[in-house]
Amino acid sequence: MRRFASILLLLSILSGSTPAQTDSSGLRVSLLTCSPGSELYSTFGHSALRIVDTAVGTDIVYNFGVFDFSDPEFYAKFVRGKLLYFLDQEAFPYFQYAYVVEGRRITEQVLRLDEGRKRSIQTFLAENLRPENRYYKYDFLFDNCTTRLRDLILGQQSSTIRTGRVLDDTTTTFREQLHTYLYRNHQYWSALGIDILLGSRIDRPMTNEQAMFLPDFLEKALDSSHDATGTIVSEKAVILERPLMPDEDAPSIPPTVLAFSCIFGILIGLSFLRSKVAAILLSATDALLFFATGSLGMLLVFMWTGTDHGSCRDNLNLFWALPTHIVIAFRLRSRSNLTKRYLTLTAWISAALLAGWLFLPQDLNPALVPVVLWLAILPPLSLTPSIPIESMPSKYKSPSCTITGEGSIPVVLVHGFAESGSIWRETAEGLSDICRTAVPDLPGCGQSSQVGGEGFPSSLEDMADGLADMLDNIGMKDCTMVGHSMGGYIALAFAEMYPNRLCGLVLYHSTAMPDSPAKLELRQRSIRFMEKYGVEPFLREAIPPLYAPAFQASHPEVVENHVGETLGWATPELLNGQYRAMMARPDRLHILQDSRRPSMLIAGRLDKAIPLEESLRHVPPLPNGSLVVWDDIAHMGMRECPQRSLTCLRDFLSRTQKI
Repeated sequence: MRRFASILLLLSILSGSTPAQTDSSGLRVSLLTCSPGSELYSTFGHSALRIVDTAVGTDIVYNFGVFDFSDPEFYAKFVRGKLLYFLDQEAFPYFQYAYVVEGRRITEQVLRLDEGRKRSIQTFLAENLRPENRYYKYDFLFDNCTTRLRDLILGQQSSTIRTGRVLDDTTTTFREQLHTYLYRNHQYWSALGIDILLGSRIDRPMTNEQAMFLPDFLEKALDSSHDATGTIVSEKAVILERPLMPDEDAPSIPPTVLAFSCIFGILIGLSFLRSKVAAILLSATDALLFFATGSLGMLLVFMWTGTDHGSCRDNLNLFWALPTHIVIAFRLRSRSNLTKRYLTLTAWISAALLAGWLFLPQDLNPALVPVVLWLAILPPLSLTPSIPIESMPSKYKSPSCTITGEGSIPVVLVHGFAESGSIWRETAEGLSDICRTAVPDLPGCGQSSQVGGEGFPSSLEDMADGLADMLDNIGMKDCTMVGHSMGGYIALAFAEMYPNRLCGLVLYHSTAMPDSPAKLELRQRSIRFMEKYGVEPFLREAIPPLYAPAFQASHPEVVENHVGETLGWATPELLNGQYRAMMARPDRLHILQDSRRPSMLIAGRLDKAIPLEESLRHVPPLPNGSLVVWDDIAHMGMRECPQRSLTCLRDFLSRTQKI
């Protein structure tokens, strides 16, 4: 059992009390008002009812602000607003001692009541101490431990007692009154939390009676109350003297506003820096912001719809703390059309919220302005490269590209890891009569390695963005994309980010699934191998197994040319970066489930890089696709069986064109 609401219970920190008076009955009823303390749970003060019975020699304090902290379902009941408070009693010396320890003041108002009224209050309290009567459902504003004492003292005699105004301003709201206490106690962060959790219902002006939910205002109300025979407070004294908390003016700029404004200023500064570190910090901050606001939004929805906390309903904070933000937090880097549309919608909602900030029916905390402002300007920053396009290295914004053919079918052939566009040379020539074929060298590979500028894209999504820029540069509005190995991973990222620009998709010895733990470990070992021995030993170990054993034996020059060509431009930094980009890719099987887009998966039974069993797992998600398996081919079908590969692609592209 505890007398005060727990620090954890932000919504359960108010209490109240009732007064008493002495006459021939030997009963003396008084209201004890305890000054606010320095801790959050005591910020609003406390009230209790004291009854001294000289006939039997008792001095008892009655308290409506007690709950059972030992209840095994305590936290669950509190969160859901179902925690029951109850009436308890204790001897006055024990009650007073707690306030001596905490250094808090106690004021006593002795009530002038007739004997019948005092007996009635004593009987009421005794009856409500019974186990079946003592519990009640607590409400932060309208049925708390102070309002119960208000009703006990003033409610039953409302027709005979007149109470003066306790509010200087009739437009004062519940929230404004809570701020007065919280700011005076320097509880700025607690005020921010309360402002986020509690909705617009606490922004209604209080009536004179409602203001008495705070202990100080009940004390003030009793001081001004009178009946036909005079005031109802016969005596008033400070029975425990302690210095009161000074009425300090709140700082012109609360620490919460200052903190968020400083963070906002730093983020704005970072957005103007053309550095990779700044871009990483901004990206991490954006993801954290959306995750945090989305999580908060889910909490606000739960507090509104899933609990009995009436003060948490009608919460306009949900306009910036959208629960859906938690999903978009994991998709910010995808830059898909869906993500872009969502960010744009977020910007408009945030801008509208800022424009109407002062006119809303809910007083939103000013510390939230920088947060909402960042949500309003984040989409333009996110949808614009952090390095201006005109100063971006050309190999970063758009790969070197070779155009072949003047046919009517637009096609892009994307090479894989440790390759360049040259692997598609025969294929591009074979398609020239029906296709306009773009064959890029991905950043750092082949001809792109000779373009000026520094740094390489750090993700498959960045490479997909580069392909989109390339398509813009060559005037190719949409296309069918054929991706070999890593090129297939990039094609899938492109499909997710630019779905309206893709007419068809071919995964050529590739997969839509992420790396398995074993594959991740293999790539890590390859990275360590390159760092220790260099590129050439690695390539001479890694490239030959990509070809079937029979092909290696009959065409050793093809394998050697592949190694030699890659050695001409490959660096450890580039290859390790491509490895890490592949390791970070997500599961994109859902891309293949889009029945509007034709798709094809080409697999080799002898492929060690993409085992056939993995390719077969793609079959169910191919509602408008097909799986082609070549029994005698490994991972390099375009070179191991060029004619068969060309026939297969021509057939697919012809069908795509008809669709």
